[in-house]
Amino acid sequence: PSTETSLRCLLPLPETHILRRIAVLPSTQALETALSKQRTWDLAHSLGIPVPRSRLITAKEDGTEPSGFPLVLKPSASLVAVQGRFLGLTSVIVQTREEWLNALNRLLPLCPVLEQEHVLGGGVGIECLYRNGSCVWHFQHERLHELPLTGGGSSYRQSSPVDPRLLSLATRLLDSLGWHGVAMVEFKGSDERGFRLMEINPRLWGSLALPIDAGVDFPDGLWRIATGADPGQQPEYRWPHYTRNLEMDIDWLKENLRADHADPLLLTRPRLRSFLEYGRPLLGRESWDHFDWRDWRVWSRILYATFARVARMGAVPLRNLGRAYLLRWRHRRVLAKLCGNGTQVVRRALFLCYGNICRSPLAEVYARKLAPHLEVESAGFHETVGRSAPAWYQTMAAELGADVSACRSKRVDSAQVARADIILLADLNNLDRFSREFPKALHKTTLLGLFSPTPRVSIEDPYNLNPEEARMAARAVATAVEGFVAWSRTQQSQAAHEARAERAG
Repeated sequence: PSTETSLRCLLPLPETHILRRIAVLPSTQALETALSKQRTWDLAHSLGIPVPRSRLITAKEDGTEPSGFPLVLKPSASLVAVQGRFLGLTSVIVQTREEWLNALNRLLPLCPVLEQEHVLGGGVGIECLYRNGSCVWHFQHERLHELPLTGGGSSYRQSSPVDPRLLSLATRLLDSLGWHGVAMVEFKGSDERGFRLMEINPRLWGSLALPIDAGVDFPDGLWRIATGADPGQQPEYRWPHYTRNLEMDIDWLKENLRADHADPLLLTRPRLRSFLEYGRPLLGRESWDHFDWRDWRVWSRILYATFARVARMGAVPLRNLGRAYLLRWRHRRVLAKLCGNGTQVVRRALFLCYGNICRSPLAEVYARKLAPHLEVESAGFHETVGRSAPAWYQTMAAELGADVSACRSKRVDSAQVARADIILLADLNNLDRFSREFPKALHKTTLLGLFSPTPRVSIEDPYNLNPEEARMAARAVATAVEGFVAWSRTQQSQAAHEARAERAG
């Protein structure tokens, strides 16, 4: 298993099951401890392993306000089951009381939350191969580029000589669990400030190419253990050796260029140096993930995708800028026509998105709350009707003061389109589909996001976003609705003024 989802699929099997044996997994108790950040923290603390100051919050009532910031709020589990599907959760750095409260409101309905001190410094991983409770191989790497810049997966890293202190801490932790198979024990900090344990990654990890290229072939070691062979002595490995995930690192370069390098919470690197480091492959000290010159079909596709991405970094903003200008111009024309001679009033609004379970029902409920003078409804293009908003999205909507629990999805039809004075779409895909199905109604159709103080062409569908991005999308809906309501009130007021003037004349 190389993802937590696949690992959790094997976890319910009996420990004697053949799949557990050939997957080279430790005991169920050991795995459950490693997958729980709270249980890992408790075990490490009991063993005297340095850990961040932490407290567990299980409900909002437990959350006595902290005395200082920044803090890190960690979901106790990285993966939770919600309505029949796994939802990935990530840690959040909070710097204010408002951010702290909002993050707790979003995370606590899903799982308990660890509130921890923010540890400055970079990430270091101690990777180990265990056989029946004994460490047979080890490796150490340092993260150089992390995405996002607040800390995350590495797009660029280097091998380093093993630090006896960190190796001792990692093996003390895994020994106590009677580990079997592979694991990465992650630390964060610096030589000056010391290191703190972050978590155990109890499976193959994203930077696996680095130890393989440096000389420690963990998959081969796993295969040997699975087949009853001796993995052999600790391999020697090269250091410093560098590996890079080329496609991911392009995104890191873009973020690093735009970031505030004076912000201590961001793991930025010198901009010029980051470009010059691309010369290391010429020195034989760097390899790229998934690049093997004998397997040209793989690396040629990676290079093509990378060059296409770089080209889009320049071309897409220009194309998007032109399209955004045309859409804003069209938006102004639609609103001007709707106002007519100044006496027409927009009273009925229809909000549309694809599924009618996230963005458009939130817009409907929020608009009804802010504007009793409007008749509002929502619908979507998804053929399945009667669906409710996901529980996690209902929680996000409730943070904004909108109760969408009673909303059920509807498929947009011609009667709704005819009834509406104005139709507000969530994104460009909705606009394209609407233009094919209801071309005669385009004169009263525009994009909801263009009513925001900072106009945006599309509001992303939160359904497949991570929690933080989904929350931002929900806020974008609310902000756009506020702008639309303000416009409708102004338009109504102007129409009333024009009508009085006409009667007086």
